[in-house]
Amino acid sequence: MSSPDITARLSTSGQLLVRSGIEIGRILDAILEDHVTLTASLPPQLMFLSQLVYVEPVKGYMLLSYSYHKAANAAALTAPKLTFRCNHRGAQFAFPGTTPHAVLHTGKPCIQCELPTIMLAIQQRRAVNRVAVPAQAPVNCEVRMGPLTFDAKVVDISHDGIGTLLSDPTIPLCAGTPSAARADRSRARGAPCHPRQARQWRTREPHRLQDPELG
Repeated sequence: MSSPDITARLSTSGQLLVRSGIEIGRILDAILEDHVTLTASLPPQLMFLSQLVYVEPVKGYMLLSYSYHKAANAAALTAPKLTFRCNHRGAQFAFPGTTPHAVLHTGKPCIQCELPTIMLAIQQRRAVNRVAVPAQAPVNCEVRMGPLTFDAKVVDISHDGIGTLLSDPTIPLCAGTPSAARADRSRARGAPCHPRQARQWRTREPHRLQDPELG
């Protein structure tokens, strides 16, 4: 079972407790392949950041890279067990790594832990559902910022008024800059603009949007 497979199963169950060694090994291989960052909280208020370097399912161990924080490395090596967490392909994973100790792998120092025998997978959910913007919707708009105006395109918007604009990266639109956007229906199917940078914005007053899935 790969991460995409488990994501499909999580869409109905919301969370899974994986106990199969074969399934856990496949998930760890996918995490290793995608160079996913793993985190482990350690006392006193330390965060150990690492990545999988090697997974050995036959001998039952995994190798992890050292963190850039020496204090976190020292705390990880003295802990009897680490609890790793990561986000991967639409799911959140948590799994233990017991008996961490220092080893060498291909001449490079790393940390070896026993392979987990159990893994928790939880579906990532948005706090606010997104409204899909149809491909042919009249969402080209003109944004006015003081005496300046520029073209942009709305590509995402949520029910609470947070959206994403695509615009030219040379436009000096910084966080907190007051601006006004007006949809331009006359250019909806005309010559397209060529935006390159995404910017997040919030409407001043909430607007009720119709969810296409609810009708």
